[in-house]
Order: sequence, then C-alpha cells, then structure tokens
Amino acid sequence: MKIAIIGTGAMACFFAARLSNIAEVHLLGTWVPQIKAIQSKGLYLTKKTTTSHHQVFATNNISNIPHVDMILILVKTYQTERAAKQAKYLHQNNMVVTLQNGIGNWKTLREHIAQEYLCVGTTTQAARITSLGIVENSGDGSILLGNTPEIYKQIEIVANNFRKSGFDVKITDNIENTLWEKLIINSAINPLTAILQKKNGYLIEDSLAQKIMHTLAYETYNVAKAQGLHISFAMNIKQHINSVVQKTSENYSSMCCDYQRNSLTEIDAICGEVIRRGRKYNVATPVNEYVYNLIKTRKTSKNILNDIWNTIS
Repeated sequence: MKIAIIGTGAMACFFAARLSNIAEVHLLGTWVPQIKAIQSKGLYLTKKTTTSHHQVFATNNISNIPHVDMILILVKTYQTERAAKQAKYLHQNNMVVTLQNGIGNWKTLREHIAQEYLCVGTTTQAARITSLGIVENSGDGSILLGNTPEIYKQIEIVANNFRKSGFDVKITDNIENTLWEKLIINSAINPLTAILQKKNGYLIEDSLAQKIMHTLAYETYNVAKAQGLHISFAMNIKQHINSVVQKTSENYSSMCCDYQRNSLTEIDAICGEVIRRGRKYNVATPVNEYVYNLIKTRKTSKNILNDIWNTIS
C-alpha cells in the first residue's frame, strides 16, 4: 500500500512515521530544509526516552509522487486551497482524508474532490518538530472519522489503515459536532499559549489564565449551541478543558510554535471562525475577538492577562 501525505509539518511527519510501519509513505510539501533532511537521513520519531527511525519519501515536486491508495491532508487551514488542488492532481479513485484543525476545510476540499472520495475527520494527537527530520510525539490522542452515505463502505478501510498503525480510531455520523468540540478546545488553549508563549500546562497553573481559558471555551460553546449542535461535554466544560490541558501539559500548541517563529497562524480558522459564526447567530464573543486581535497585531504587555480579563469584567 502507498499513502501520500500533503504537508511536511509536525502532524504530517508524525503520521508519516506511524503509517510507514504499514505502507510506503510519500510526503509532499514546501518546507525544503525539512524535505532535504528526510531525504538524507530518513524521519525520526521520538517519545520521551524512545526514538524510532522511519523510511519515508519526501518531495516538493508533485510529479515525484506515484499512484497511491490514500491521500492524507495535514496542512494549516490557510494552505487548504493549495492542498486541495494537489489532492485533485493525485486523486485516482482513492480516498482523500483530512484531519486538519478548524472549521470549513471540507467545503474547500469538496470544490475539488467528489464527496464519495472525501473523508473529514479530526485528531487529538499532538506533535512538534524538535529538529529537522525529527518529530516528537508530544501528546497521545485519538482519531475520529466522519461517516457519510457516500463513503460508508470505504471509511472502514480508512479506519483500519490507521488502526494497523496503532491509532485509536472511532467513526461518527455527525462530524460537525466533533469538529466544534475540538474548536472549543483549540479556541480556549491555542491563542492563550501563543500570546503567553507558554506550554499548555501553564493555563491551569495560573488562576487568571485558567479563568480566561474557560471564558473562551464558553463563548465558543455558546456559538455551537446557537447552531443547534450537540456538545458531549456541555455539562462539564471547565473540567473537560482542564483535563485536556493536564494531558497535554508539556506540549506547546501549534499556534504557540507558529507565533514564536513569526509564521502565519490558524487564528482565522479558530477564533476567527467563532467570531464569524457568533455574528451570524447573534452570539457575543468579546474575548475571542480580543485574543484574535492580539494574535493578528502581535501586541503584548507585562500585564496581558489582566488586559484580557478587563474585557470580561
């Protein structure tokens, strides 16, 4: 079996390493130093004190990708349009799977890929690049794949590919609920860790940071509720968010890493989407708006948490 993964960042490399145990994996991306490192030495996956080496093909030339059995998209949301066009080029009656952050990627992908070949999912796995050619598994999680009438036969094949690689995989008939559940978590954790330049765990160590995190989560939940979506942890949002932070306490969120590198972030697909949907359904999202603007303008201060809290009180 051959699998193409569009992306060369942390999540793409993490999945490439794991899937290389059951398939020939080809990475397609634009990060040239990372691609050269993988071409030269292969890909290394670390977790705590263990390291494994994986033979993975990497290229920035789409013509180097052979016919594959599955295409996995793991790029930032602002790169989805380009990835969709690349997936269309590679697509030959094979399944295209996305496990990206944010809301709305599937709409972009459906402009290029027919519904009977598109599987939208989400994952709570965490990973980060520690050096060129080296990816760290910084937080264990699961994969949830969205079932639709068009792909009900193929989705089990996709799920089993991940299961054979050791992933915990579940299938849901309502992926929209699940995507919003992840958005609640991402909107509460990612922008704050980016602004503070702290690991996730700091958000439950600092009482004010924790209050702001909970407020962000409740704002996003209220937007989801206004759309008629069912959130499984609606009755214990604070406890659920705290549990996620505890489990990923040593992890730097992807937005934190992007912000530190002065790279583009996924703030538009996370807080930006909360704000847009909030306006559409007449739900106030002042704290999401405040942190959104902080990320966009990169403004900071010594008392940044107090500044954010003042928008609440």
